[in-house]
Amino acid sequence: MKKIARVERGGFRYYLAANHQMPSVTTVLEWTYKRGLWRQAWKDKPGTIYAGELGTGVHEACADLARRIDELTGTPDQDVRGYPMEVAPYARQFHAFLFETGWRPDSLTLALGAPKETTVEMTIYSLKRKYAGTLDLVGRFPGRPNLIDIKSGSPEAWLTGFQTAAYLEAFRELTGDLTARSRAMLILKHDRYRLVELSEPDDLSYFLSALNCFRAADRYNSL
Repeated sequence: MKKIARVERGGFRYYLAANHQMPSVTTVLEWTYKRGLWRQAWKDKPGTIYAGELGTGVHEACADLARRIDELTGTPDQDVRGYPMEVAPYARQFHAFLFETGWRPDSLTLALGAPKETTVEMTIYSLKRKYAGTLDLVGRFPGRPNLIDIKSGSPEAWLTGFQTAAYLEAFRELTGDLTARSRAMLILKHDRYRLVELSEPDDLSYFLSALNCFRAADRYNSL
């Protein structure tokens, strides 16, 4: 699968794919969130999808571990050696997730022609809906497929639900894998991890509402 270019325009992230400039899923949700759309609808659930410096470091460490999964020894002290001190505790929890759940790259995705490394931080897009994004993990626990978004900090499941529903829709369109149904949020703390499955059936329609608002503002130069 070819790497898709990312560009910044007006402070917003877009992907260049299939000769179209498509806004990123997180850009759409961040823009609508900052405009008060979600605060008005969920006054007591501020939520966040933003990754700060620590979050970026944690994502990079998790991606590295997932890509090296067949080379890992299973011993945390050895496998997470070399990561920054502030990132290492989160990497240990991700390491525990990998070995306790038996997560592996999705063999169906591999059969469709995607190289193994693209099942980690896999860039996808919807040509039908004209949006794009990057999936953290595409893989399976024993007998259970999953698209997983990794979060550190204190994310809200409802907002990540919109995000992962958009990813799942694009993943199905891009790969033709209509059997992919489940999605989850992996919350990493320095001393534990928690997997939250996301299944709200209206999540995609909520994201598409946000996308339409963003697209209208973009078209009329009012972002």
